[in-house]
Amino acid sequence: MPLDRQFQQRLDAWRQALRDQIITPLSPLGFEGAYTMERLAPRDAEELGFAPAPVGTAWGLRREYGWFRARVCLPECRKGERLALLSGLGGEQLVYMDRRALGSVDRRHSYVLLPDAAAGGRDAELLIESYAGHGAQLESFGPCPPEAVPIPQADGPQQLIKPSFLALFNEYAYQLHMDVETLCGLMDCLEEGSLRRMNILAGLKAFTRIVDFEAPPEKRNESYLLAREALRPLLGCKNGTSAPTEHIIGQSHIDLAWLWPLENTYHKAARTYANQLSLMEEYPEYRFLACEPALLEMLKDQDRELYSRFLERVRSSQICPDGAFYAECDTNIPSGESLIRQLMWGQRWFREELGTDSHVAWQPDTFGFSPCLPQLLNGFSVNCFATQKLLRADPECETFPYQDFMWEGADGSCVQALSFFKNNAATDPKSLYERWTKHRSQTEDIDSLLFPFGYGDGGGGADRDMLEYLRREADLEGLPRTRWTSLKEHFELNAENARKKLWKGELYLAWHRGAYTSQRRTKLALKRLEAALRNAEFVLAQADEQDIREADDILNAAWRTLLIHQFHDIAAGVGIRDVHDEAVQALSASASQIEEMTRRLCEKVYRPCGTDENCITAVNTLSFPRAVWLNLPDGTGGYACLPAMSAAVITKDALRQPEGLVTAEKQADGLQVDNGVIRFTLNADGSVSDLLDLRSGIALQEEGMRLDRLTLYKNVESVYDAWELSRDCTQDIADTAHITSMRISGADTPVFTAVTEGRIGISPFRQTMRLRAGSGSIEFELEIDWRETHKLLKSRFETNILSMNALHGMQFCHVERPAHRCTAFARDRYEVCNHRFSALFESGRGAALMNRAIYGISCDEGCMALTLLHAPVVPDDKCDRGPQRFEYAFNAYNVPFDAGTVTQDAYGYDCPPLLLPGKRLERRFARAENALIETVKPAEDKNGAVIRLWEHRGGRTKARLLLDEEYDLIECGMDESGFAPAARGREYTFELKPFEIRTFRLIRPGQAVPAGKEN
Repeated sequence: MPLDRQFQQRLDAWRQALRDQIITPLSPLGFEGAYTMERLAPRDAEELGFAPAPVGTAWGLRREYGWFRARVCLPECRKGERLALLSGLGGEQLVYMDRRALGSVDRRHSYVLLPDAAAGGRDAELLIESYAGHGAQLESFGPCPPEAVPIPQADGPQQLIKPSFLALFNEYAYQLHMDVETLCGLMDCLEEGSLRRMNILAGLKAFTRIVDFEAPPEKRNESYLLAREALRPLLGCKNGTSAPTEHIIGQSHIDLAWLWPLENTYHKAARTYANQLSLMEEYPEYRFLACEPALLEMLKDQDRELYSRFLERVRSSQICPDGAFYAECDTNIPSGESLIRQLMWGQRWFREELGTDSHVAWQPDTFGFSPCLPQLLNGFSVNCFATQKLLRADPECETFPYQDFMWEGADGSCVQALSFFKNNAATDPKSLYERWTKHRSQTEDIDSLLFPFGYGDGGGGADRDMLEYLRREADLEGLPRTRWTSLKEHFELNAENARKKLWKGELYLAWHRGAYTSQRRTKLALKRLEAALRNAEFVLAQADEQDIREADDILNAAWRTLLIHQFHDIAAGVGIRDVHDEAVQALSASASQIEEMTRRLCEKVYRPCGTDENCITAVNTLSFPRAVWLNLPDGTGGYACLPAMSAAVITKDALRQPEGLVTAEKQADGLQVDNGVIRFTLNADGSVSDLLDLRSGIALQEEGMRLDRLTLYKNVESVYDAWELSRDCTQDIADTAHITSMRISGADTPVFTAVTEGRIGISPFRQTMRLRAGSGSIEFELEIDWRETHKLLKSRFETNILSMNALHGMQFCHVERPAHRCTAFARDRYEVCNHRFSALFESGRGAALMNRAIYGISCDEGCMALTLLHAPVVPDDKCDRGPQRFEYAFNAYNVPFDAGTVTQDAYGYDCPPLLLPGKRLERRFARAENALIETVKPAEDKNGAVIRLWEHRGGRTKARLLLDEEYDLIECGMDESGFAPAARGREYTFELKPFEIRTFRLIRPGQAVPAGKEN
């Protein structure tokens, strides 16, 4: 039964009155202020020009910092009292007293407690740094009329100074308040009529009779103590033997950049750790997770004194460092080598800076997890993985079934995994109770849960209330038990249960599917820097030791830039405009620097050796021979046959022209185009129909099907605008292509080209289609001036291929995903991620859709539809508007997938060779058979070169690595540690499992073999 109305009203009144008694403001404080756009350390801020900052002062231009100082006399405190600061300065504030950071004032933390030693009539200096803000921070908007302004400009001051006070903090009242709130929260979780609930109700009635708010202060305090004694037996009731356990650890998930720019995260780190370190002084049982080295580096840069206190708490084990990745990166968009470097940099940082190894890949907020990850984690001795995202996916989708399980990746590697619900959690009784009763999907083989808590996303961490609740809830009858833990301890305690459940393949997130597409500029800038680093390391691996050492700082700076900007909200494209403008600028500048360094290195590695100005030298960085279309300085074009991983001089005589011609004949319904391998109709709207594979005589399309059917859909996402592509995102067609002109060239020549111009919606576009004689590939280039709002643009490739599953290239593997909507599992995967290609195959034929940095795609009933653009309005109302360029190609195959060259073709399409002017030293390095070499790089310790390769067809095979020179070949771990006995020579044969990655170190004869343990 509900509480009696009169008592409910009385209890509510007593609870509110008690809250009001906790803090009593004293006389107002007077501050001086100074303002700057620069990030400053406290000692530097003292050099600013301070002026009076009275109440009513407006301050805070966009992205401005205010520094405020006051000299105060700290009053004496009576027994049971402490001092607190109530700041009305506005913005997110970090409070220093006598140059020591105490904590923050923000929307989650309303006051800062001063240390107990602060009272006593002495003087103290307060210094407060406050961030004014940068305007609206929105995630959802809904329909956007043309006259609407989704993101208003932050013009003028954003903050207004209100009164600030020192205050008396009544510890007696506060402790009673926490007792009462714990019991009230627990009572709401208990069954009506239970004896436990009846007893708590009786105790709360006694509380309202004992506490006398109308008594003088000393008597009032006495009544608080008496009420606590009356409630103590209720808080002392323990659980029975079968109560579940929730393993608790504090955390503060801080997005490196999201609704705030990267620069502001330095301050968020300092504010958060100031809060947590102050709490650790008062609560010695408190344990806090420190993850993400990129963030901890920011803390070190921002405040060395805070960082030294952080290190003390690491040594005392109150701070538990773990997390494995350098940044909590997206795992859909980055390359496989980037993910390896995230782990390499993360593990190295934890080891070198804190003297510890990471055991858990902590990825609470990332938008889905690549099937290559278990193998990569094993490669860095990270045996556990945790995320909270899977259980918070779209409620319309299938619920992920497990909390504790084993995750098996594409190659068969396994890690112990954990799917928990929500990391930014409160610790009140309802939160603990519902975590066990409502927020878990597993109902067998489970007796404990991980319960991270604390304010996050924007930082802050736990507050004092959370820790006080936990002191009362340790083993409180009616709630799950709690136990302080580290991530490693939790996984160890749950290892047996985890081994009873298995999940194979990717951990697809049925949520945030628009993140594959949003902010294309950022995704292109990330891809460009990845490619630049790959090329630079390939050349450096062949350079001399001096060149390698001179390039080290530039290379490390570029990798750091890349790894930080692969943070999930940046790479996924869901940050504010400042985040992406600054990301593109930083990534592009770094890529330009690396590309220039590579050009200089090529001058040394591939030395000029002739004066023929009408030739070029092409460096094929891929591990297989390929034919690439190249144009010489005089305009001569043709195919150049490039050996694997080599530099080859390309002259006019070396170019091969395509065999045959491309014919184009006018038909009633369009232009029939034939290159001897495929034949199709080019329609008036620029699309392709009637596609026939001339090698087999079998059509790839039925009547009405089209390739490259540009389609515009209405796409209003009412929640998480930039993140989402909802299930019905392709139901409402807004427009199709309107062609204003088509220009044909190259008919009856080896290269046929059609250039169409037109518009779709209000966005003008220009598209080039190209077909070469003797090729099964149709190439497309789309240039569009994107002007839409809440629209979605797809290019549809419709075929008659009957295939239950589509094959999608991913990092170090390909993934089979449903190409239908017949099951709940398949319906959830209506939009997925791919790298370089997606393909549909029958037993002896198929088609692949190659792309350059287009990550979103949908596959259904023979149709592959690339997602090119969508147009959200928040958190960036200019997202992707303006000129955009896309490159993709449709390839027809007349052999099964595992007998074809789809993966190599996709790499060849996406990785152009390095082109150098003139005649240079022809040089070969290595090649691989039945494997792809992903990376060639100098070893991290500068001793030799490293080759990383993988099995790319999905089958067990014998592979060969063939070297151009004789080396000592040493197999090592992904982190380049350890070694297997050296095999000297130019050839190495070994077995590879499906999608297995192997790493080798090459040592030139005469160089020292690195010391290390045998693998």
